[in-house]
Amino acid sequence: MKITRPYALLFFGLCLQVQLLWAQSGRLIPGNPGLSETPSGELLNDFLGDDTLNVKYFFADNPGIEFAFKDTLMDYFQQYDPTRTSKVDYGHLGNLGSAHQPLQYQTPFRLGLDLGLHQFDLYRFESSSLPFYRLTKAFTNLYFTQGTQTESLFRGQFSRNFENGLNYSLNYHRYNNLGAFRSQRARNTAFVTGFWYNSPKGKYDAYITYVYNEIRQRDNGGIRLDALTNENIVDEFSIPVFLDRGAETRYAYREFSLLQTYNLSGKPDSVRSSSDRSFFLRHQLKFLPSEYKFFDDNPDDDNGFYKELNLDTRGLRYFFKLNTFSNTFRIATAKSRQENTEDLKKQKDLLEVALHHKIHFLKQEPRDTVLNDLYLSGRWLFSPSDRLSVSTYAHLALWNQAGDYRLEGALSFDLPKIGSLTAQAITQAYAPSVIAFRHFVTQQQAWKNNFNKTFENSIQGQLKIPKLGLRASVQYNLITNLIYYDTSSIARQAGNSINILQFRIAHQLKWKALRFDNELILQEISGEVLRMPPLFSKHSLFVEFKIFRKILNVQAGMDLRFNTVYRPQAYQPLTGQFHLQESLEAVAYPAFDAFFNFKVRRLRFFIKMENITEYIRSDFFYQTAFSPNPYATMRMGLSWQLLD
Repeated sequence: MKITRPYALLFFGLCLQVQLLWAQSGRLIPGNPGLSETPSGELLNDFLGDDTLNVKYFFADNPGIEFAFKDTLMDYFQQYDPTRTSKVDYGHLGNLGSAHQPLQYQTPFRLGLDLGLHQFDLYRFESSSLPFYRLTKAFTNLYFTQGTQTESLFRGQFSRNFENGLNYSLNYHRYNNLGAFRSQRARNTAFVTGFWYNSPKGKYDAYITYVYNEIRQRDNGGIRLDALTNENIVDEFSIPVFLDRGAETRYAYREFSLLQTYNLSGKPDSVRSSSDRSFFLRHQLKFLPSEYKFFDDNPDDDNGFYKELNLDTRGLRYFFKLNTFSNTFRIATAKSRQENTEDLKKQKDLLEVALHHKIHFLKQEPRDTVLNDLYLSGRWLFSPSDRLSVSTYAHLALWNQAGDYRLEGALSFDLPKIGSLTAQAITQAYAPSVIAFRHFVTQQQAWKNNFNKTFENSIQGQLKIPKLGLRASVQYNLITNLIYYDTSSIARQAGNSINILQFRIAHQLKWKALRFDNELILQEISGEVLRMPPLFSKHSLFVEFKIFRKILNVQAGMDLRFNTVYRPQAYQPLTGQFHLQESLEAVAYPAFDAFFNFKVRRLRFFIKMENITEYIRSDFFYQTAFSPNPYATMRMGLSWQLLD
């Protein structure tokens, strides 16, 4: 049994100390009598600045749609991990920044050559993910959180305008985690920066972007359940693991991008009305070098972890290097409209067609391959009225991936006095990934497959009723020729079609200072090759109030994650894939977190106690087989937005 540690008392003691400190009135600067007659709350307001932010941003892919920066609320501020803040929840290897997989099925987007390495997608940037800002002052958004002394996350955003129509933007993320168990580490760096030039008359725009991503991982293969004892389970670092000396993975992805837009309309932006139609010609050049390397110098000590993939007892290595040159031409027409509520740019319609070409130089030890992607794409966005919007997209591959396609359409209706209703349909076909087709281990071919294309059809409907705090959706997927990885982490293709039916319902209950948020996901999946929780739910119960002369906003409550019994997938770092396993079943484990959120103007702070269920249960919380979440841990976080 594990020994209970006094973190809970320390957590609530610190929370109490913080509240007492904030509740004290009087001088903020002791010994200065000139401040004695000024309320401390007013001084704090002067120091932190006003709560409002007049910051707008857009993405270079479609600058006709603007968004207001609203990351100043307390709601879910305590959720720092991208695996818990994405559209769907992900399960990782237990430690922040590690490999992850979705817990609810979502239709993937496949376009051109796919390496098949998606276990780090949430930690990566691409040039299309960089927001550019329309602002009058320099904008800075800082975020930092730390759990143990060896685990932290930093995020930073910055943007400012220069003379002559030049805007600079920067996004930076850094994960640093030594892991709770032996031979674990995640050190991820994501960096994207760029300049946006807008000509004086608004007829020419240029976006120059540079992206750098580096993922560094040390994997222990998971804990050895057969070697657990009452003595070594007391401390995470004492628990035996499969790869005691660790296996190393490094994934580096960079991107150099130049995007130019020419406005072919006769009128400049300064005199064009919302009823005028604009025509655009766009050209984008990209250079995308990437490199992936896995190695284990001690495969003899793997305790049977690699199974059939242990092809060389002297050491295991998987390496590839990919250089991609991309060239894209687009022609588009759009009509804009002004959103009166927030003065944001919106589009009444957009019609765009594009021709894309990519040439890939792939070095996959010991083979060198040259591949070409050529495909046509188009999209049409149309809002005939304020209550109806239509969104469509299509692409078709013509060269090495010939026959790949995607057709997608969505309708959204605003229902007066009720809410909104959205319907979406997707049909697509895509070729197998590089690693599913062929894999080498220490320059020896582990497999070579002649898989068929995967076909997928999806339909979805969603209803939102804001007055009731209700959101409900249903989704159905039919997948043919799904590629998966078996219990030995070998690529296979399913012989039967797979049916996936999902129900999702979210409800928000408010009563005075009390808030109760709930989300429930039900999944019914046919067959045995795709395994996800049949039932997964998230709950957040908290109270919200103000103290310190109603200057300091406070949220205090608990989060809960829960899933029913299922057999989770395991992770194989040699292939970078999650695969089937039959040895472990994830039990129904209610994972509780307790938190306090604080907000004063644009400064936010949280204190959080994670996995307090550990104090009342002796088993582990799994979302990936053999890779449990750490024992109870206290965490703090801080966020601050600045306008200079």
